[in-house]
Amino acid sequence: MKKILGSTLTAMAVIAGTGWAGSLDSPATPADATSAMPTINGLYDRLTTGAPGTARTGAFSEPSAGPAPSGHTMTDLLNAAPMVDSTNGASASDVKAGKTYWSLRTDSRWGLQAGTRTPASAQQSGQTSCYDAAGAVVTCAGTGQDGALRPGVAWPTPRYTDNNNGTVTDKLTGLVWLKNANCTETVGGITKASGTLWWADALTWSNNLASGKCGLSDGSKVGDWRVPSLFELKTLVDLQYANPALANTAGTGQWTSGNPFLAVQSLSHYWSSSTYVATPNNGWGVEFGSGASTPHYKASYPNNGPGYVWPVRGGQ
Repeated sequence: MKKILGSTLTAMAVIAGTGWAGSLDSPATPADATSAMPTINGLYDRLTTGAPGTARTGAFSEPSAGPAPSGHTMTDLLNAAPMVDSTNGASASDVKAGKTYWSLRTDSRWGLQAGTRTPASAQQSGQTSCYDAAGAVVTCAGTGQDGALRPGVAWPTPRYTDNNNGTVTDKLTGLVWLKNANCTETVGGITKASGTLWWADALTWSNNLASGKCGLSDGSKVGDWRVPSLFELKTLVDLQYANPALANTAGTGQWTSGNPFLAVQSLSHYWSSSTYVATPNNGWGVEFGSGASTPHYKASYPNNGPGYVWPVRGGQ
């Protein structure tokens, strides 16, 4: 039986969890460089890091000692190889310029992909009904209204995933939101018993949020969470509804408590981290009663109140 070079049987192919052996005959004489094959370590690195697959270089020479351990086994290769997913390719958060990731390709084959940026597009508003000037519901066909055309990026179904660790992932944007939309715990030395904070305190409170607070068991650390930008916060708005203008887990109905978020407030604004530059002592907020975006004084001012805080993590 021919000697197996470097203790690696790399004629093995692993596809969708199945392995088989090809011919053990070398494609050339052992002294020919074309007989070189990749090592198990090389295959493992290709699967885990996307490193180029390389074979042994140079002609074969009789080793003076036994082969060194490869460091990985065929089981390691199987564990590193992804299972074919049932979705239609990578999520939006996976597709970043220069990022290497596993995904279904356009030809429906599973493999390593190189991320590229696609032109940004607005998401659908969620509105599916149409109205006349007096506010009466009308048939959408031919009106040219938002509810008729539904322009923008379509929502996935379900829209949200409850991660059962105090977080909810928006499958449309890839953003991860705090499940409790009105956590009243003290975080970072900021007391939040009333539920609302002034803008600067809202930033400090969110920046210091971590696993162990507000029902979180996600392993997040201080610095992972933040106040969302205005545009990030607005991605939650569903204009098909009011009080609140927010969808349920599936994205096909109005939010109710626990489906998927808890304690969403409609009576006041939620802060964004974005400043209203026309008067920079104002910060942008979103009222989930109507879904409207309005600026609010960042600190105490006559006829002005603090806002709620809905931290987020992840994103580009």
